[in-house]
Amino acid sequence: MMSFTQVNNYPVWRSLIDVSDVDLSNESTVKQLNRPAKYRLSITNLGAIRVADYLKSPEFKDKVIETLKTFKDISSIYPTNILENLKDHTSLGFSFCKQTFDNHLLHTDDKTSVAQGLIYFDKEHVSDHSTRVYPHYPMKTVMIEGNTTAGNGLLILNTNNSWHEGGNLANDARYFLIYTLSLKIGAK
Repeated sequence: MMSFTQVNNYPVWRSLIDVSDVDLSNESTVKQLNRPAKYRLSITNLGAIRVADYLKSPEFKDKVIETLKTFKDISSIYPTNILENLKDHTSLGFSFCKQTFDNHLLHTDDKTSVAQGLIYFDKEHVSDHSTRVYPHYPMKTVMIEGNTTAGNGLLILNTNNSWHEGGNLANDARYFLIYTLSLKIGAK
């Protein structure tokens, strides 16, 4: 259902999924997330429920993991025994989100995050809603900018050089879905 295309031999992939039947504009906010202008949305739209069911499936997690393994330098990030068993050592979570005006500074994700992906829901590309990826810090030349048109997205393998920033620099709401493949840490 979702397809991934690697960008520039870098640990970033563009993604595409059909979300033509998803309308998040009428969903209510459930709770504030890690920043003041970012909220988790309820899921009542049948199209959003369909996408959520797909993201919960073992097939989607397998596809994400197999996509990440295509990055030529992934073995320098994770040892072979973890890579061979990445499915067993990770969990995948996601949230449908609404974000009002908010600037998110250049960062890499926390080290329990193997990868993070976004799916956008704009009717047309809005640069002020986009996540931007940079080749390294503190360089400000954008290497990749996410296309925010509905169904497009990014998948970013968390490395020491996966610098990115994103937020909403526009006056209208930014609707997106964020998913994270996280390492399971601690006792089983």
